[in-house]
Amino acid sequence: MQIDEQKKQSITPFKHKIVSQNEDEIYEVDIWHEFSPKKTYLASADISEGIGGDSSVLYIWDVSDLQNIIMCARFSSNVTSLVQFAYVASKLLPLYGSPWLAAERNGVSAGMLDSLRITFGYSKIVIDNKKHEPGIYSHVQVKSRACLWMREMMTSQCFGFTIYDKALVDELGIFIKKDTKGSQNVYHAMPGPSSHDDHVMAFIWATWILSNDKINDFFIVVDTTTTEYGVVHARHLKPLEEYSSEEVQAALEDPLYKEFKEFSAEAMKKNEAALKKIEAEDYYDNFKYQKPDEYFGDMDDGESWTTSMSSRKKPEVF
Repeated sequence: MQIDEQKKQSITPFKHKIVSQNEDEIYEVDIWHEFSPKKTYLASADISEGIGGDSSVLYIWDVSDLQNIIMCARFSSNVTSLVQFAYVASKLLPLYGSPWLAAERNGVSAGMLDSLRITFGYSKIVIDNKKHEPGIYSHVQVKSRACLWMREMMTSQCFGFTIYDKALVDELGIFIKKDTKGSQNVYHAMPGPSSHDDHVMAFIWATWILSNDKINDFFIVVDTTTTEYGVVHARHLKPLEEYSSEEVQAALEDPLYKEFKEFSAEAMKKNEAALKKIEAEDYYDNFKYQKPDEYFGDMDDGESWTTSMSSRKKPEVF
């Protein structure tokens, strides 16, 4: 009974309230786990205009152990303006030690990220674009690779998730793949009047930063784990800023770290041919809708993504 009560308390979030700049509105953040100085955190977001359609979503993740990535906090709203969303982020992120924030820099997203950096002085925003501006430039190739890596993490024994947000789980159930005449893979919410993928995309940008060719830019890989096929993945992470330059250099010389980097380089090389083929295709092609694969959306037998994963390792969902 005591264990059940503790579990219940950890599942039910408490509402952290953030007062707006004009002190005329209160923003509520769901918090399941509070900050611990012993933990390593990552933030991710999907950004919308805040005019009643798509939602702006901000997640905080505990990524100390990649075999149990834990959702710690969430803010989600479809009526919060870009500037106010940046304001909420500027108040929430410092509560978790000011972690790196991963979000795409497409369309209106750029305005929010610039506001967060310039107006509110938050500098730890992931930069993944040729112009070296805050944010991830999410063209079709990047989004395709990010979605596929999320699927890899969700199905590999090397990774695990504790997810409390029902909105995210529901959206994963209708997150589908479209197919083109060529080799492009395009993922988004299944067409429908109330279909959204905002929570899924916020989740995907978190997993993207944890991919083998990104993770070392933002974290120290303390140790690694290896699949039964010999694929090396990061296991435990620490923030880069916790280490002196001498400690970072020592970690770079570690044989396990070198093995991890060699595998990452080899994996990227193998993908070069496929990526060139994708880049050669017409970005503005008319995509042909088809039934999604077994990891995204309905199966041929009518099963959803969440039920079709019953025979595989899936995230712990509450």
